[in-house]
Amino acid sequence: MFAVLCRAALPKQGTGFLHKSGRVITAGHVVSGCSGPDTLLAGDDKVKAGVSTIIRDEMMDLALLTPDAQLHGRTLEIAKPRPTNPGMQVSTWGFPAGIRGTALVTVGHISGTTWVDVPGRPDLVIHRLVLNAALNHGNSGGPILDLTDGAVIGVALAMLAVEPPWVREGISLLEKQLTGLAKHTLRFDGAPETVTDIVLLARILSQIRSQAQLSIGLSVRPNDLRDFLTKHGIDP
Repeated sequence: MFAVLCRAALPKQGTGFLHKSGRVITAGHVVSGCSGPDTLLAGDDKVKAGVSTIIRDEMMDLALLTPDAQLHGRTLEIAKPRPTNPGMQVSTWGFPAGIRGTALVTVGHISGTTWVDVPGRPDLVIHRLVLNAALNHGNSGGPILDLTDGAVIGVALAMLAVEPPWVREGISLLEKQLTGLAKHTLRFDGAPETVTDIVLLARILSQIRSQAQLSIGLSVRPNDLRDFLTKHGIDP
């Protein structure tokens, strides 16, 4: 298991897992706006690796990362086609934002399915699994495992936040403010940076928002994960 760090948009953080092909699978939005040189993989054993290339499917919200060196560790098996019925017990491993050290495990059940709209395509929707497992910022990209055999049946995408849209929109507007008092601070990777007081406020509000513990989230469906790998010439 790896924490996926996007240095172009710190403190952005997600989770990825090693496939038998040597690639790392994660959620597409974790590496949105990132190139290979901007992306860092950090393992439980404190070993860090860079990324040479990124293949990203924006619609399915999945990504394949090619490490710039061979990674050693346990690879996770992608499940053969199987039913994913409500009540099926699952787990996920990941690096929730603010956690340093080993990946943390969350256990829950499949609650059902839902669908999400595709931006710019009113005629198209993407179906997702709904989980009653606790997913937080940083869990995105982690494997959803069938507890009966440990096979991967999905990829964690998002927690379902019960909040009005203006909360996200307000924080986004604050983050874009370039005027105000300059503040000297440190980025997630320890590098110095200068931000405005308004942007700093937005980061504080975003951090508080991210700490809300909600035991419901979304996952990629197993067939969509297999189709994504096959589309890019990789045997699931």
